[in-house]
Amino acid sequence: MTAMPQILFVHSSVLSGEVSAPNQGNDTRRMARILKNRIKGQGVRIVDRDIAARPPMMVDQNFVHAANTAAPLRTCAQSERLKESDELVDEVLKSDVIVLSCPIYRNGVPAPLRAWVRNIVRPGMTFNTVEGKKRTMHYGLLHNKMFVLLQSAHEESANGDVFKAASNGQDAPELAVTDTLSRLGVHNIARVSVRTDPADKMHYARSWAQCEGDIASVAERLKTRWRDQRCDA
Repeated sequence: MTAMPQILFVHSSVLSGEVSAPNQGNDTRRMARILKNRIKGQGVRIVDRDIAARPPMMVDQNFVHAANTAAPLRTCAQSERLKESDELVDEVLKSDVIVLSCPIYRNGVPAPLRAWVRNIVRPGMTFNTVEGKKRTMHYGLLHNKMFVLLQSAHEESANGDVFKAASNGQDAPELAVTDTLSRLGVHNIARVSVRTDPADKMHYARSWAQCEGDIASVAERLKTRWRDQRCDA
């Protein structure tokens, strides 16, 4: 029997939690709800992790020392320090698709999302290190995962320097997430963005219409991905 694929939703918006009305809720939580509705009934397990409500601990010196110590050699304190990270990594490893809400606040992504990304950077779990003759090589282990970024920002922010495109066409705040994911071997990243101006109702409606169309396209990609996986099993 083929195992049921898992999709992990990581919510990082600091605003109120998800609500039931289709036209309510903050941008990225609305986007996540729309995507969930699109994939319901596809034989997939949905897992939610609200890192805004429960922010991961920031990576510190104790974390780094513990993560770079072989598991059998770790002290009880080191194992306890990694307990939360172990849980976050386990969710990622068990998931075929990881959806990250990525709102832009004050020129960057939310601190809990940055902390989450740092917590899943674990030697021997999400990447391997090989010592070469001239330099150390790092190999990401998440190459078989698909990530979806749900991005939002108000139009007045989108006109500022914070959204100046980088040389590869990505928005600068996004690089804080995608650079790390690429080092972990992630190459399959889908992006859905909405830049809204709630004061302009017509613009808001057009923006959301485009956003919902993009989410529908991502949902179809996911359905095809899972269908192909079942055929290959």
